[in-house]
Amino acid sequence: MDNTETIETLYKVAKDLFLREGYKKTTIRKIAEHTGISIGLVIYHFSAKRHIAVKIILEQFRVLQDIVREYVNLHEDPMLYTAVLIRLNRYVWWSWYRDFYLETLDSDIYTEAIELSGMRSSIELVKKLNLNNNDDYIDFYFNYLPVSIERSLTLSKERGLLQKIEEDDIPDFIFRSSVDRFVTDKQSIATTCQVSRQIVKKILRAEKKQILKKMV
Repeated sequence: MDNTETIETLYKVAKDLFLREGYKKTTIRKIAEHTGISIGLVIYHFSAKRHIAVKIILEQFRVLQDIVREYVNLHEDPMLYTAVLIRLNRYVWWSWYRDFYLETLDSDIYTEAIELSGMRSSIELVKKLNLNNNDDYIDFYFNYLPVSIERSLTLSKERGLLQKIEEDDIPDFIFRSSVDRFVTDKQSIATTCQVSRQIVKKILRAEKKQILKKMV
């Protein structure tokens, strides 16, 4: 195999192992064994399994972005687009790849990946709300705080805390954390959360098989 084929093979096998068995159980040695490629060569192409995990999360996030764009116009309603993307993204990881999701949340790998994703919806929200995109508060509330809220709520509930908070409400908390400071019409935020639930249900009814196919 040439370098390109080797990298593609390693990534495909690693991704399958990560999603099926979780992050902790998937070692560089296991990836090497499943591909028949030496550990040294695996490390040469992917210096750490953390880098592979980040790539997987980023790739899947982009898949979901494309799907959400088919249901919500990003430019016309970036708030709704953001709410739908957050809800769908969490549903997919929590429901289908829970071990990998929890382990990468706990080790801050998921946080790193989402922060690297550079959500396009943040740019559109800044435009829609007439905000100063050079403001550090914008960067904090749109790109850093939401994923921190997601991590905190999810892992706290996993440890037996915050049990009165419903699982289905967590995406709303994540979404609200990013826009509540800047949107004065609080009813519009509540309405956006409600509508996002319906759209995600619609997406899952129509696109579930397609999403699963693209995720593997």
